[in-house]
Amino acid sequence: MPVADCSGCIPAFFFVAIGVLRDATQVNCIFRFIEMMTLMGIGLLLISDGHTFLGTVHFLLFSGYALIFFREYRILHSEAVDISRTGITIPNFVADAEISWQDIKMVIPKYHCILIETFRHKKILFQLRTNLKIEELQQIDEFCRQH
Repeated sequence: MPVADCSGCIPAFFFVAIGVLRDATQVNCIFRFIEMMTLMGIGLLLISDGHTFLGTVHFLLFSGYALIFFREYRILHSEAVDISRTGITIPNFVADAEISWQDIKMVIPKYHCILIETFRHKKILFQLRTNLKIEELQQIDEFCRQH
């Protein structure tokens, strides 16, 4: 009986799954929440059975996953590049990064992204989930020219 050769199927599926998890922050938040609840439940069970050290370790892991969940949830709900008089603030995983106008060489707003180039030849591309309108592009361009 012939056996189907599926040697190329698994790597293709693997790369598609990586792309889905990287692009879908909502899926990451769901899995983080499940992992948090699992670690908290294991910690409670271990402490109730008298294994305080292992229960404490699981609660520490739970708190780490809670921090990661909070940051991913924050990034999911606060997509904002804040362009202000002091500089440009970009949301980041740990803390928001601010680039002052003295370090910025040029800002190129596009419909689907904002490209920021610094004097240190560093290019930062910020992808937007929703396209900018023409009025918003003009406002960004005028504000950046003034500063």
